[in-house]
Amino acid sequence: MAEIHNIAINTAASTAPTAASAACIRTSHRLPCSSALANTKHAPLPDQILQARTAYIDNRSGFAAFGDRAYDELAKWGRFKIVKSAKEADLVFLLSAYEYVTGYRTDTSGTTTGTVDNSGNARLDGDSTSRTHAQTGGTTYLTLIDPNTGKSLWADQEVWGGGHPVTWMGFTFAKSATRLLVKELRKRIEAQESDSKKVGKLDSAPGANTPEANATVAEQYLAMTQDGGVGLTRAIAWRMANAYPKA
Repeated sequence: MAEIHNIAINTAASTAPTAASAACIRTSHRLPCSSALANTKHAPLPDQILQARTAYIDNRSGFAAFGDRAYDELAKWGRFKIVKSAKEADLVFLLSAYEYVTGYRTDTSGTTTGTVDNSGNARLDGDSTSRTHAQTGGTTYLTLIDPNTGKSLWADQEVWGGGHPVTWMGFTFAKSATRLLVKELRKRIEAQESDSKKVGKLDSAPGANTPEANATVAEQYLAMTQDGGVGLTRAIAWRMANAYPKA
C-alpha cells in the first residue's frame, strides 16, 4: 500500500495540478471528478435542469388534482416561474399515471325483523345484501423534458400512498406521490448545487495551487467517498503504472 501512496503523492507534486484536478485525475477509465466524489447517492443532473428558471406543468395523468399538487409544491419551492405553455418554458414537467386493480373488498349489510304470536313464539326474518368493490392502486410518473427537442432529461416514479404516512389530530394520511416526486427533485438539485459550492470554495482558497494544498484538498475529496478513497487511489496507481512504467 506504501507504493500506491508514493505514486499518488509524487504525481501531484510533479505536475502541480489545480486543487480540483488533484482529486480528479482523468483516465481512459473515466474516473469520477471532484464534484462526483461528494457524499451523494445520486447521479448528477444535467446542467439544463439546474439552469432552468421557467417551467410548464403538462398534466396527462387524467387527474386534475395531480397537476394542482405539482403546482402547489413547485410554488412552495419558488425555484421556477410557472408558465402557461411549453413554448415559454425552459423545462416541461410531464405528469402521467397508471391506475390498476390491487384486489376486491366485499361489504355486507343486513337487517333482522321478527314477530311474536299469541303463544309467545318468536319468528325472525333476516335480509342481507353484499356489494363487492374493486380496490385500486397506482403509480405517478414525473418526467422532465426539454421543450425544444422533446428529449427526456430526468424521470422518476412513486407509488400512490408511498413514503411514511402522516398522522395529524389522530388521523393518518398517505403522502401524495406527486408531492414526493417534486420534493425528491428538489433534494437532488439542492444537494448537487451544495456540492458544487464546496468544490468552488476549495479550489478558490488562498494557496490552492501548491503541492501541499493540493494534497490537503485531495484528502478532503477522498474522505467524502464511502471507502475513504481507497478504490480511487488504487485505480489511479494502476493507471499510472501502466501509462508510465518507468516513472
